[in-house]
Amino acid sequence: MGRKKEKTPAQKARAELMAAHSLKAGAKANLWITKCLYTGQDIVLLGDDRYEHFYACEGDPHVARAWYERVGQASPSSGVTKSATFDARVELVSGEIQFRAIGSKAPTKNDGRYKEYVNAAAQMGGEYLPVTLRDLDALSQRVLNWRRALRFWRAGWSHQLSEIESIILVRLHQRSSWTIGEFIHAYSVHEPPLIIAAIVRLIHKRVLSSDMDSELFCGRTKVWLRGAGP
Repeated sequence: MGRKKEKTPAQKARAELMAAHSLKAGAKANLWITKCLYTGQDIVLLGDDRYEHFYACEGDPHVARAWYERVGQASPSSGVTKSATFDARVELVSGEIQFRAIGSKAPTKNDGRYKEYVNAAAQMGGEYLPVTLRDLDALSQRVLNWRRALRFWRAGWSHQLSEIESIILVRLHQRSSWTIGEFIHAYSVHEPPLIIAAIVRLIHKRVLSSDMDSELFCGRTKVWLRGAGP
């Protein structure tokens, strides 16, 4: 029998994290590990709702970049210091900063906890945005599509895609919109997964827009230059 292949340091760290989570008393939420699309580093997300929010956020055309490490800010309330904890720091294309807290439902504006979040976000230079399960349900098509789309992104991670991206942009300046299938057919010299990876990367960089919020991600997915319209 061959020797068992040793785990990489990253695999060992993930295994230890999973084991620690499974042993934690009362740990009922799933633990998800994904990767940052900018650095390739692991992102740990506790619970299905935070996992869905990751895809909803990465696919949001109004979002420039997001950080998913949980952050908190102590803010006094009624003489007691509490910590308002946020699940993501999100920078919008407009330059605004949001601190998002994910939960089954949002606190009402008359709730003292709501004021804690608002004040804490303001102290860190942003605005508080609650994200509920209902909000995520309304974005189910986007979440599904970006779970599929980011597989192509990751498959193309180690490849140089700038040439393909340039071809895509030239064609979209010549004709207002193309489908993914049309690009694959027109440029068969390139492997289809790499063409799709290049398109997804351009959408994620907010260079292109698409119909991925409303239609299934497939060969019929339409893309066009951001701000130009399909």
